[in-house]
Amino acid sequence: MSTTTPQHRPGAPEAAPLDGRQRASDKPSLGLRAGYAFDNAMARGPSAVAGVLGIAIVVIVLAFTALLLIVGVGPQNPITAVYHVFLHTMDGGGSQDADTGTLYTSLSLIVTLTGLIIYGTFIGVL
Repeated sequence: MSTTTPQHRPGAPEAAPLDGRQRASDKPSLGLRAGYAFDNAMARGPSAVAGVLGIAIVVIVLAFTALLLIVGVGPQNPITAVYHVFLHTMDGGGSQDADTGTLYTSLSLIVTLTGLIIYGTFIGVL
């Protein structure tokens, strides 16, 4: 009779420890927990989806406003910059007369396309 330990097959789940404690590797990662929270929010219905999209618009507007102010293109007043970025998320057309420079125009294009996707999703939810 041999006293060898059982070998673990690659890809097979490991047995839980006998004392009932979880290992650090057994805890879900931050990405898995964020995905689970997102799935739970989506399962709550259209109002939750609209809330998530509203939060996404606010985050996009603030992020691109900060980028414009850091790079130094566009309006230098933070309130005016927020206003212009918000307008670009809703309307990529000629709503702003101060579009000068290739960098500002490129950033405005990215903001407009991002807003188009999010507002289109919002309309689809309704």
